[in-house]
Amino acid sequence: MEIERILPFVLIPSLLLIASLSEAATVVVVLFTGICALYVHFKKHHRNRFSYYWTLATIIYMYLVFEMGIIMLNKITPTENIVFLIFLSSTWYCLNKMKEQWKLLKEAKQNDCSIETSSELDYNQKGIVEIYFRSVWWDCYIFRENYKHYLCGHVLAFLTLVYALHLGLTSVCRPYMMFGLVLMTHDCNDVYLDVFVAVCFVTCVYGVVYTIVVSVVLIQELLINNYLPMYMDSTSTITV
Repeated sequence: MEIERILPFVLIPSLLLIASLSEAATVVVVLFTGICALYVHFKKHHRNRFSYYWTLATIIYMYLVFEMGIIMLNKITPTENIVFLIFLSSTWYCLNKMKEQWKLLKEAKQNDCSIETSSELDYNQKGIVEIYFRSVWWDCYIFRENYKHYLCGHVLAFLTLVYALHLGLTSVCRPYMMFGLVLMTHDCNDVYLDVFVAVCFVTCVYGVVYTIVVSVVLIQELLINNYLPMYMDSTSTITV
């Protein structure tokens, strides 16, 4: 098995354990992962699959910590957990559908060119499909047919992260009621006294990093890139 498939599943829990040692360790690990994540996102022509497996490992470990850690603190109701699972399932459906549509296109056109040796320009020039861009986090190309799932998946991912982080941080930290309506995090000074609670806390902080990455993706798609108008334009036709 390739090292890039294994390494994320070893590094992430290791980093979370290191970050749970102290506040200083948390700051260092979060800053390091945040800078690396943003570097990978903006790096051009990034073609290895490490980022994809890192994304999968992140989803799996954050889910396990939430269900087997934060839930065990008995501060989250079954209804809140069901809402979280609905958000997560919807996100996974959209992003998995995005990859499936690319795989179907790749299989249908495998005699025309190979994704391993072709670029977006190759696909566009050969009239196979109009490629918008390549997602480094999901290791697939985004084109008209799967763009809606890409965009919806990241909107749902943002909502899922914000909702889960709110539940997580208000469970491990001392909460307070803001304006008598919304429960907010108030004091997290005691989280490092217990390793179990500390791991739950740093996983939530680590989740903030990916919330920022997802936010950057959405800002790019909604405010900077022109792919959404291209997708909405009914006159744009793509031969698949």
